[in-house]
Amino acid sequence: TDQVTKIIFLIESEKKYRQMFEDNTAIKLLIDPINGELVDANSAAGNFYGYDLSQLQKMKISDISILSSEEIYIRMLDIQPIFQGKKSCGLSLFSLHFHSKGTIHKM
Repeated sequence: TDQVTKIIFLIESEKKYRQMFEDNTAIKLLIDPINGELVDANSAAGNFYGYDLSQLQKMKISDISILSSEEIYIRMLDIQPIFQGKKSCGLSLFSLHFHSKGTIHKM
C-alpha cells in the first residue's frame, strides 16, 4: 500500500541521514541559517570542539567562531542563495573556531 511505501521511504531516509551525518568521521554541524543556532552536530564535532553533543546543540555558531556576529550574519546571507538554487557554490566557508579549552582551530 501507499502507507507502507511511505514508511519504508522514511526508514531508508533516516538510515541515509545517520550514515552521512551522525556516523561520519568528518566534523558535521547543522546550523540554522536564520539565527545561527547549532541544530545538530555529530560525535566527530563533539570530539573536535571538546563538548558533548547536548552542549553543542544548545550553542550558536557565534559561540565557537572567532568571527563577530555581524560577520557570521553576512556569511549566512551570502550562502542562502546557494540553498535556494539561485547561485553555485564558489564561496569559502572556512573560519577559525574555538575549542572548549580556548584554543583556535581552522575549519
